[in-house]
Amino acid sequence: MLTLIPGIIAVGLMARRGAPRLGTAGLVLAFAGFMSLFWSTVAGSDNVALAAARIGVSPALTGRLLDSMGAVPAIGLGSWLFVAGHILGLVLIGTALWRGHVLPSWAALMFRAGT
Repeated sequence: MLTLIPGIIAVGLMARRGAPRLGTAGLVLAFAGFMSLFWSTVAGSDNVALAAARIGVSPALTGRLLDSMGAVPAIGLGSWLFVAGHILGLVLIGTALWRGHVLPSWAALMFRAGT
């Protein structure tokens, strides 16, 4: 998590060199996606499940609690933004790297395929 945001900014700025519009769109989407990770159930559910296990809450009740968390609109939106933003953003960045010839073609396509 420490290097995720600076890393995506660095790669996004590289992508903008060769394909400015595509790189910018990818950078904005990926940045929004990864920033929303902080208030989504993707990151928070692990902590809730661990805390519930430590105090002896049953797995069934823990599951209900996690389902209830996902139903909170802000948390659900954060989860949706994370999934959509990081997938679409990284695909666009990979495409911009490939189209702009910023990296060797195989590396740009691997970046894109890795999402």
